Amino acid sequence: MVPFIWRLCGRLVRLICPFFFEKVGAGTMCAGRIRLPMPLRRVRLGARGMVGDSVFFQTGRASEIVIGDDVSLNTGTHVVAAKSIRIENRNRHWRVCFHPG
Repeated sequence: MVPFIWRLCGRLVRLICPFFFEKVGAGTMCAGRIRLPMPLRRVRLGARGMVGDSVFFQTGRASEIVIGDDVSLNTGTHVVAAKSIRIENRNRHWRVCFHPG
């Protein structure tokens, strides 16, 4: 069973979505704090995903991060894009860093 606070945090992220994220899919959950990206950048999170504690997103002015549906990013994951990062649907990532240039 998913803790209520994770679902509540996911809804809060969807509420602030227009300022920090381009899109946050329905049913996305957050298991802790998210290190928010710079405002007005292109970061899209798919539906029914899971974002662990202290996950970090950062993009450049002309770059994008696209996370597919049913993707889990575990605690401490860093996703930093100079151009583009796309993580396909139904993937799980544990403490990894994505820094393609």
